[in-house]
Amino acid sequence: MSPPSKPPLTVRDLPTDLFRHILDHLGCDVHETLSACTLVCRDWLNVSRQHLFAELHVLRGADESFQDLVDFLDAHPVHAACVRTLQLEARLFSFPFNVPLMPTIDLDVFARISRALPGLQNVRMRQVRIAAPGGKPLPPLPNPPPRRRLDHMEYEKCYGEIAPTFEFLAHFQYDHLDFCPIFPDTNPATIRAGPHALLARSVCLIPVTPNPHVVVAAMRQVTPPETFMSFRWPTSQLSDPQVPVAALLQDIGQNLVDVHLGPSERDAHLALPHLPRLQTFRYSAGVSLLAPPSEMHAQRMQFASFFRDFLPLLPADLQELVLYVQWSDDEGVPHPRSHSHGPSHGAGAARALVPGEATMPMWGADAPTMERLKWLKWLTLCMPAVPEGDVGRATAEAAKCFPKAHAHAAFRVSVVVWELECREHDIYDYLSDC
Repeated sequence: MSPPSKPPLTVRDLPTDLFRHILDHLGCDVHETLSACTLVCRDWLNVSRQHLFAELHVLRGADESFQDLVDFLDAHPVHAACVRTLQLEARLFSFPFNVPLMPTIDLDVFARISRALPGLQNVRMRQVRIAAPGGKPLPPLPNPPPRRRLDHMEYEKCYGEIAPTFEFLAHFQYDHLDFCPIFPDTNPATIRAGPHALLARSVCLIPVTPNPHVVVAAMRQVTPPETFMSFRWPTSQLSDPQVPVAALLQDIGQNLVDVHLGPSERDAHLALPHLPRLQTFRYSAGVSLLAPPSEMHAQRMQFASFFRDFLPLLPADLQELVLYVQWSDDEGVPHPRSHSHGPSHGAGAARALVPGEATMPMWGADAPTMERLKWLKWLTLCMPAVPEGDVGRATAEAAKCFPKAHAHAAFRVSVVVWELECREHDIYDYLSDC
């Protein structure tokens, strides 16, 4: 007599961990697929929902509040428990920033949002105004709750007075904080450590406010200098170009491993102090990889100042050099159907240029000042745009600029597009590795 046959296996007989592993590869961006998975069975619903609501992105206009978000989270605690990344952002993101377009969030409203999200790991704030409830700071709590730990906080061009800003940031302790504030204050004396102290493992500081020395002075009061590991000097559209950047770098501390600077009206203000731990130096050169011969002299003069004024000041053991340049003099991506007739200007000009000493301002970058960076491993040229299909050509031409700079096999030249660099370069992971 044959043994009784076993019933056929169904999807419900498979371990839930297998579904979780499959959905982990989908991420939280494939909303239609994840929504369909929630309808299969209860096990799939629980797993899919964790991915479907992992990121909560909330846009608000200047006349809109975040109270409805609080009401939603209070009414749906199961969904709120799935949220790992919260992004609060102005509906009209402006550059340069426009404060009247920014929505306002009160400290007590954000505290309620934070309490409703027990699994929160990342917070992104973009052009949001931070305000104390009723315009008055909250009284200190006799027994403040323990701070929530976040992997990453991005505080990008948010506006608020110094005291409410740091009161907001004091809700958490951070593995990494990207801090890009806009302060109307002109005096940081209102800040004291204690309840406002920042607990961060690493900080990327971007003093976008018109008074960057106020940002640095305030930060030094609430966080130790060894946490400052990255510094970005904002565009001259957002800050006074006469601010002595060297003094800011000196005040921040000697733990910086990643610095991004650019030319200003007075490059002397960008002189680098001694930065012993610096590993990556980023510089907005303002020149083109390719330029018409008629513009070569001015382009080379501008690029020569970088080699004369900056490279000798960089540590000899620098690991990575990133230069932000243009593809050609017209800054644009040539249209595939465009043709150049006459001078090499306008759309399609780049395709009319022949790479060589007469068209590449960066030619000669293998000068003695470059030779001193003996341990340099990566040289990256980052451009706003590269003609379609020409990334390989751009890389090859960039390598020609530095033919004898380094002989060791570890050195490589690469070309990336700004958008791709922003997407791929995670300063949080980079600083964690450092």
